Amino acid sequence: MSLVVRKLSKRYGVVKALDDVDMVIEKGSFTTLLGPSGSGKSTLLMCMAGFIEPTSGEIELNGRSLVGVLPEKRGLGVVFQGYALFPTMTVARNIAFPLRMRGWSAADIDRAVRRMLQLVQLESFAGRKPAELSGGQQQRVALARALSFNPEIVLLDEPLSALDRALRESLRAELKEIHRSTGTTFVMVTHDQEEALSLSQKIVVLNGGRVEQQGDPVDIYLRPRTLFASRFVGMANLFEVTVSAVEDGVAVCALPDGGRLFAPVDPGRPFCAGDKAVLCVRPESVEAGESPAAPGAAVNVQRGRLVSDCFEGFDRILEVDTAAGLQKVRLRAAGAQRRFDVGQPLTLSWPASAGHLIAAQAA
Repeated sequence: MSLVVRKLSKRYGVVKALDDVDMVIEKGSFTTLLGPSGSGKSTLLMCMAGFIEPTSGEIELNGRSLVGVLPEKRGLGVVFQGYALFPTMTVARNIAFPLRMRGWSAADIDRAVRRMLQLVQLESFAGRKPAELSGGQQQRVALARALSFNPEIVLLDEPLSALDRALRESLRAELKEIHRSTGTTFVMVTHDQEEALSLSQKIVVLNGGRVEQQGDPVDIYLRPRTLFASRFVGMANLFEVTVSAVEDGVAVCALPDGGRLFAPVDPGRPFCAGDKAVLCVRPESVEAGESPAAPGAAVNVQRGRLVSDCFEGFDRILEVDTAAGLQKVRLRAAGAQRRFDVGQPLTLSWPASAGHLIAAQAA
């Protein structure tokens, strides 16, 4: 166990930036705090770093309380959103700075700097200053500086947000490899769902200062526990339903228009006849076609008319108006080449196993 947060709250007058947050960050893991602006994710990270003092609650590192401990005494590496590099120092001196502050010997500093330059592939840039580097290179210098003194945890505050899409994708892969090769615990803040899903071993979804859900990326995406989590992490088709029966682990769900849908029931979160719920289906699980399909316990069917067809390169997003509302279909690869006309009738279908039920009280 590496870092434990218990009942952590931060208030600014009547505003609750954090509200009884509980989480555990395992040693060596890559954990991402994900949420929209104002969700409390950066406040939580800065409480861990020691730059913000919580109103109440506890933060423990390996059983030692960090509350009240000065930032420089916590032994954590931090990569700030703006990188915060010293403009008058070279790359090598920026990386060496935390080592000099810790009283390392010149020989140890030299070895550590050379090791970090090699790790982030900037050996030939050691003598340059930040202004002579690209945004991606500056990000790597900031990461090298945060790792230089072998911290137990590195905190990253939206480290890729200032970069263009192509560079973000490239550095995302580098960041994942650096985490793997060093074995250091990474805690990252982002509002980018794709970034969180691709990098993380654990995601903590925050909203309004509270934890909506935490778990591995597959669980967060395919089995959202709240309506907010289903909407914020990726696109979702959502159906308000009433469970009419549960048979062999499959819920029979009644739609307001009298139609029926089917979805699996998680044994750990049972539903009973009469329960109100929201059925969540991801657009990439939905097929769109012109020929009618027969509904059944294994296949769900909705009929409607095409409202829009948006080409997004590798993907094509269809919006179809159905009796249950506007639904989305994500066509990928070969399917993205298909052409449909706005206004034409379409039949949407998806396997019952692709659905996920969210309790109405969580919605």
